[in-house]
Amino acid sequence: MDKKQEYEYILECIEGSEDLDEMLVMQQLRCLWTAFCLHHNLDVDTHEYDVKMDEMWQVMQENESAPYSSLEFGRFYNAMSKYLV
Repeated sequence: MDKKQEYEYILECIEGSEDLDEMLVMQQLRCLWTAFCLHHNLDVDTHEYDVKMDEMWQVMQENESAPYSSLEFGRFYNAMSKYLV
């Protein structure tokens, strides 16, 4: 599985979602992210993990239906890392 393509797919899901505030959509996003991390041995609290989380956060903030305000990066990070820690 190509790492770049899989990550781009996750970003496209964030960009293209019309209602990120829906619990099911966020759960699906979390599962995609978890699978990506497991496929590519990406560990929480590493530089690469943090960089990718920052990128996802930026894309999330551009989506008007984002469930997190610009001050809630910590909540987003914890939610996305839930199954990895």
